[in-house]
Amino acid sequence: MNATSQQAQPPARAGGSTVKRWRSASRVAALLASAALLSPWLAGTQWPQLVPAASAWVAVCSTAALGSLASIFVVAGLLAAVAAIFWRRWFCRWGCPVGLCADAASRIGRKLGCRNRSMFPLGQWVAVLTLVGAAVGYPLLLFADPLAMLAAFFGLFTKPASTGAIYAALALPAVCLLSVLLPGLWCARLCPLGATQELLWRLRSSVQQLPKAVIAGLVAVMRMARRDIPPAAGSAEISHCASSRSTLRAGPQQVVVGDKAIVGHEAMFGDAAAAPDCWPLARRTAIAALLGAVWAGFARQAATVATRKIRPPSARSDVDFLGLCIRCGNCARACPTRIVQPDISPIGVSGLLAPMVSFAHDYCREDCRRCTEVCPTGAIAPLPNGDKLAAPMGIARVDMSLCLLGDDRECFICRNCCPFQAITLVFSEQTYSLTPQIEPARCPGCGACQAACPVSPKKAIVVYPLD
Repeated sequence: MNATSQQAQPPARAGGSTVKRWRSASRVAALLASAALLSPWLAGTQWPQLVPAASAWVAVCSTAALGSLASIFVVAGLLAAVAAIFWRRWFCRWGCPVGLCADAASRIGRKLGCRNRSMFPLGQWVAVLTLVGAAVGYPLLLFADPLAMLAAFFGLFTKPASTGAIYAALALPAVCLLSVLLPGLWCARLCPLGATQELLWRLRSSVQQLPKAVIAGLVAVMRMARRDIPPAAGSAEISHCASSRSTLRAGPQQVVVGDKAIVGHEAMFGDAAAAPDCWPLARRTAIAALLGAVWAGFARQAATVATRKIRPPSARSDVDFLGLCIRCGNCARACPTRIVQPDISPIGVSGLLAPMVSFAHDYCREDCRRCTEVCPTGAIAPLPNGDKLAAPMGIARVDMSLCLLGDDRECFICRNCCPFQAITLVFSEQTYSLTPQIEPARCPGCGACQAACPVSPKKAIVVYPLD
């Protein structure tokens, strides 16, 4: 290396490595804090919901869909969204634990010789589609949030881990594998949380530059009317925002105004480096918004016609539940009887890995409200006054062709085990036998009768979703 090339090299920034170390330390601390909050020791508390609720994307979309805060923890995500307006991708650089894992995987990929590929910003499309869907009541792809993937990964530490929990936990390793094969692609082009921060920052930049653009356009039109400058030059100024990307690549162009030559970028915005790429962003956002509204309408219709599953207590209507649920697994980890499991055999794709309740081996305890206290998006609302009768999961129904009483055999198990005294035995004068009857007002669908029923393999009393 000669002296000329040594002089041509830019001087290294003394504080650059220090800032990088602080950023790495901050994200490591965020990863450790997330692991502590999602640990099995805190599964029965409200703290696990803080991890996915800290996502600006989840917080904004869930608040837009509900028209209110899903929980107090969502405030953290909303504050993160406000901070992203002023500091570009600050959470990605300082606080994202998934970004830390993706960066580590990307470094491994680069050492192995893998290279990134150019790709359109899919994350921005996903972010806008979901936000517009939330505005019309159905967040489309909210489960693609990286912090939700991180929370779902900790479902592997729940014993015993269900098959659905294992499938849901594969999302985070898939992101890391993708980062090895295509280094940097997830954070730069695919992550919807990062794209949301980028959109918020660009929105502020565009709003700041809008008055200058409007004034410059009006001045150009007035000068064209007075014939001070050629029409072609005035048109170039007015359409500068649409061609800012190509102009920035080609370099500043001069526009002659009277006897003075000024730079095209400075004439439009005053600072060439600050000129936002407003037309491609606005066009992309408008198209994604239109698609999001249409897609949300079709998704709601598809979820309506699909066969319902039994959801956790106080879950919202099935359509709203499938849209708001981010598949973080908090409710399944909080359940002490392990009856809440991710659905691996849904009728429609929209229900894949959404929490469902199975009474094959146990039932929902009458005094348990854990799953209603850990949902970060409001898909499972808090129980009103803790009363499960106010938010039933389903209704029990008896098949007398399977019931032992219909075969003139004695069995009172379902009546005796019902914690809500919702089952009574009524004598039928037509069959001269006792028949279990369910009082709907006293049945929350807890599944105690179904779990205790001695008939197998198909139970004589089964809890069905509410119509």
